[in-house]
Amino acid sequence: MKFLSTMQRLGTKLAAGASIIVMTVALPLAVHAEPGSAFVALNKNFTDTSSAAGVDTAKGEGALPKLIGGFIKQAIGLLGIILVVLIIYAGFLWMTAAGNEDKVKKAKAILTNAVVGMVLIFAAYAVTDFVIGALIKGTSGTAS
Repeated sequence: MKFLSTMQRLGTKLAAGASIIVMTVALPLAVHAEPGSAFVALNKNFTDTSSAAGVDTAKGEGALPKLIGGFIKQAIGLLGIILVVLIIYAGFLWMTAAGNEDKVKKAKAILTNAVVGMVLIFAAYAVTDFVIGALIKGTSGTAS
């Protein structure tokens, strides 16, 4: 039981942390996504860094932002899977409580936290999708 509450707190913290990181790092970059801005310099920095690291960027304009966006979306998807498992666990705990108020309170707390985490993950996914789309459009002139 202690393991599951620890996993619940970890999932909530990861969802909140991912949302905060996306909103504080990526969102300000999207604001400056107009052509000829600092965004072009950011694309040049991405290209220089990937070339120095030996990463092939010959797949077209915006390949690196697509790669980074893919990693972020995969991480958010993993958090979503963890939260669905928590919701199922909370429902199971509630259904098997058999009138035990402590189990019902615990199930309600897990369910509440999981739903809040799910909302945060949906918001983080929406913001990430918008930012990565703006990043790709701003650096290559086309949307994916």
